[in-house]
Amino acid sequence: MGVFLVSAACLGFEISLMRILLVASWHHFAFIVISIAMLGFAASGTVLTLTRRRVLRHDAAVLRAAMLATAFSIPLCTALALHVPVEARWVPALLWRQLAAWALCWLLLMIPFFFSGAAIGLALMAGKDRVGRIYAANLAGSAAGGGLATAAMLAVPAAYLPALAGAAALLSALVLPPHRRARTSCSSAARLELGGPRSEPRASARAESRSEIHTEAGHCPPDPAGAIGGRSTHGAPARAEARGSLIAEHRARSFSRSVLARGAAVLAYAAVIALLPKTIAQDRDKYGAYVLRLVEQGSARQIGAAFGPRSDARAWAGDVFHDLPFLAVGASPPRLSVLTVDGHWAGSVLNVAGLEEAEPVEHTLMALPYAMAPPAASVLLLGESSGANVWLALRRGAARVTVVQPDTNVVRLWRGPLRALGGGVFDREGVSVQVSEPRQFVDRQQERHDVIQLALLEGSAAGSGGLAGLGQDDLMTVEGVRACLARLTPDGVLFACRGIQTPPRDNVKILATFIAALKAQGVDDPADYVAVVRDYLAVCTMVKRSPWTAEEAAGLRAAVARRELTPVWFPGIRDDELNRPDALPTPAYHDAAVALFSSDADAFLDRSDFALRPATDDRPFFHDFCRLAAMGRLRAAFGDAWTTRVEMAFPFVLVAAAGLAAAGALLSLVPAALISDVRRTPGRAAAAGYFAAIGLAYLVLELACLARVTRLIGDPVTSAAVVISTFLCASGVGSLLSQRVRPGNSPVVRAVFVLLLACVGLLLAAVEWAPRLAGGWALTARVAATVFVLAPAGLLMGFPMPLGLARLHVEAPALIPWAWGVNGFASVVAAPLATVIGMAAGFRAAGLAALALYAAAYVFFSRGTPAPGGHAAAE
Repeated sequence: MGVFLVSAACLGFEISLMRILLVASWHHFAFIVISIAMLGFAASGTVLTLTRRRVLRHDAAVLRAAMLATAFSIPLCTALALHVPVEARWVPALLWRQLAAWALCWLLLMIPFFFSGAAIGLALMAGKDRVGRIYAANLAGSAAGGGLATAAMLAVPAAYLPALAGAAALLSALVLPPHRRARTSCSSAARLELGGPRSEPRASARAESRSEIHTEAGHCPPDPAGAIGGRSTHGAPARAEARGSLIAEHRARSFSRSVLARGAAVLAYAAVIALLPKTIAQDRDKYGAYVLRLVEQGSARQIGAAFGPRSDARAWAGDVFHDLPFLAVGASPPRLSVLTVDGHWAGSVLNVAGLEEAEPVEHTLMALPYAMAPPAASVLLLGESSGANVWLALRRGAARVTVVQPDTNVVRLWRGPLRALGGGVFDREGVSVQVSEPRQFVDRQQERHDVIQLALLEGSAAGSGGLAGLGQDDLMTVEGVRACLARLTPDGVLFACRGIQTPPRDNVKILATFIAALKAQGVDDPADYVAVVRDYLAVCTMVKRSPWTAEEAAGLRAAVARRELTPVWFPGIRDDELNRPDALPTPAYHDAAVALFSSDADAFLDRSDFALRPATDDRPFFHDFCRLAAMGRLRAAFGDAWTTRVEMAFPFVLVAAAGLAAAGALLSLVPAALISDVRRTPGRAAAAGYFAAIGLAYLVLELACLARVTRLIGDPVTSAAVVISTFLCASGVGSLLSQRVRPGNSPVVRAVFVLLLACVGLLLAAVEWAPRLAGGWALTARVAATVFVLAPAGLLMGFPMPLGLARLHVEAPALIPWAWGVNGFASVVAAPLATVIGMAAGFRAAGLAALALYAAAYVFFSRGTPAPGGHAAAE
């Protein structure tokens, strides 16, 4: 039970960290969380290897200490890490300090995984004939921990999750039974004192030399009266009675001390939890941190909150909120409330009761496309969070408004504390709310709409130097936009509004994505289907299902002039209309549109200093604009401030991968290589190749599947819990089944690897198609489908590690520490490596890389490990 609980606490903490980091920072950093967990386990394995004899002499005490250290370190290290001043904006003058802050943050978060890894590893080392049961408890606890952590997110805010994980680890130490030697030590001493054999001098000497017999909770005291020390003082019945009395007295005293020790541990843990902060410290550049500062000043107050695995959503009220997106100059917004999700601005809620009071929305840039819509239009709002666009659609006479919002917590706030402040617009006649991922909705829906707005893109462009590029966006891909176009009526319009940035990036990529989606539908000249208009704040990109007619173009020109907007592109635009009335230094947006519509579009994208090629389902990183080849030019152009003007998501992944690789080598690879028996044993290269290949393959495949499953399930935290728990549980069963396979390169082993390669290939195909086939199912059904798809490959992925170790046991046991070290190092670097491959070449490439690594692993395995005599071991 102790191993089960500490394993559950470990994986529960791992999943909880992803949810906490979404609030504290700009991303869930799943790839780093997984890597530091592996790093902690690898480091603990190294320490256990180097101190094996010492810890095994005191295994019970060390095991309990490791479990207690896990319990206390989880909340303490989390609180300390969240107060390290890490920043997403990189400043050249502070770069080394900022990197050191990130390193310290991750080091602190690694500590609980080190202690939990030590506890699990020591339990397996000391288990002897109970290894199978202990390993099963470890796997069952890990699988349960992911599910329990996800369930806990429904009941408590994210800030309390470390305390719950720590409590599970504390319980593991409390339920740990006394070591068998400790339980029997006092009765053994009594037998020696009360008539045990005196004929053996060694036994007599050992008995007489002990003034105290140490036990788990205290000491067994010597005979206080000296009456039971000799054989002739009393008869056998008297000796038996005295012995029973002594044992009973000692057990009572030990029980009391044990209860006091456990009570003291519980009280100490409760005191630690009581002293720790009950909120999550956020990056100071996040909008949520700004709102919290307003609350401290008394200028704002929280009026509602809803939380769960998906998000931490909060509603705020205050007279200082005036940020209605893209409101024209001269127009005054009504009173507003603000919605934040995971500390990000999610929308401004108009505190109005009716359509007349919502008149300011008519002066936003989002009102322009409605000039092209027919009367009584059907409107689809994908990702709408605030309700402002619902008011706009209703004021423009929409007969039916469908709001697609993926976050249940946001809907709960609409229907709860925000209902009387404007959230009631979602319950007005003609308005329906669908809780669904926007991409899943457009993939499965057959209804057509006159207006479709990509409301989730509404807002200012991602801040330069930020980490938004790490996030997946499955709607803003070529395939996602194509699905949206398929949901338009013949004359319908799809549009997105996004803030202006200099140099232009986001809006140029939106245009490039729209063009690619049109071409994918067979449109030869996308220029006839697109219109782009801007003001001084934002750009509105519109695409029609059919070409713009001359009449529609004239109507758009009139609407633009009436609203004093600046045209960028539409069929028939004139040179004298460009870059006015809101002039930029150059007509950069128009020039970009001309280039993208031309036959030279590919060369334009290649010349750009930013990654402007459209995202795809295989590489769903719309917000990633980094091009490493252009870093030098951008540095020359922006000088000392260049890191604040360039998206640093991809460089961040590369730096993280390098740092984790160095840490992994230092903590696992180098110590294993320094063991003298390892250096003297041949076959190190083959062993290193095999265990590195399976370590890399396992986690690269896990991360590639996680990216696909996130699109199916929607929530990255829930997806991580499902994927990690399923792989661990299935691989554990596979590891247990592998014990029936004879070590060596037998036909059965070859069959296992062939089946593994086949299942991994089928898995890669299945996770790619699953979102299209099961995207419309209920959440529980999607989770069940995910488990069903992952489990067969996960089962076979559990075979390579024990098969390799079993072979080393027979052929080269001295290489086992080396194998553990290499595998630990590979596991640490695999997660960031998978992210690098996914961002650079796509997740299909990452999955194929894992497949190739498993094939390489079999090649290494088939070569065999040279026996100590220097010859290949016989089969």
